[in-house]
Order: sequence, then C-alpha cells, then structure tokens
Amino acid sequence: MRYYIESDGRIFLVRRGSRFDLPSPNEVPFDIDRIAPLDSSESVWFCVPHLDAHPHEWPSKDDVDARDDVEPLVRTAVHASMPRVVVEGLCLRDGKLLLVKGSRGLTLDRWTLPGGFLRFGETPRDGVLRELRE
Repeated sequence: MRYYIESDGRIFLVRRGSRFDLPSPNEVPFDIDRIAPLDSSESVWFCVPHLDAHPHEWPSKDDVDARDDVEPLVRTAVHASMPRVVVEGLCLRDGKLLLVKGSRGLTLDRWTLPGGFLRFGETPRDGVLRELRE
C-alpha cells in the first residue's frame, strides 16, 4: 500500500535511489488522515497530513508531469486526485423525465440523469446542452 499525501497542492514524496515515489505507511514521519482510495493499478490512499506549517519544500502536484525523476505511480496518483467537473441535466417532456443507462465508468448499467464531464472552456449551460444532445 502507498499513500498519496497532499496539502495545499503540495505532495509528500520519498526518494528511492535517484527517483521520487509515494511513501509506504512506515515511511511517513507525521500523522495523517486516510481519506479514500485512489483509482490506480496499485493500492494508493489519498491522505491529508497533520502539519504545523505549509510544506513549502514538497513538490507541487502541478510540476510532477514535467519531472523525469518521479515514478509513474506518482503521476497516476496526481491525475487521479484532480477533480473534474461533471454536468447533469433534467429533461422533462409531457410529464416524463429522461434517464439514460450508463455504458461505462461509475454509471455502467445504471440509470442516471444525462450528463458527463465538462470540456475545458465550456460553460456549464453549454455542457449540459451538449450532453443532452449526445
């Protein structure tokens, strides 16, 4: 098991040889709250640290993609921790509510409101209208 520990956009990493990696539980020198597992190939938990000060020395999660000294699992965890905005719409016609059956992801084979991820630069209104058309 590994921990993805983030505080204000900074992530705690450990050095293994010449590369940085996510720590295992016994490599964390401070208290943490385990929040939830991240969706990755290995068991990785999103954690929040208990710190007295902002961790200025930790790398920024925004810089991880540009670095070539981090393990691939670090990049995977950073991407999994980034929230994405989802839009859903209500479509009523003649007193009936439109529902769709999901074909992938969390909604696979489940009835839900029509919706999906908001595209970069798209307004929520435009995103809902696009999703309803799709």
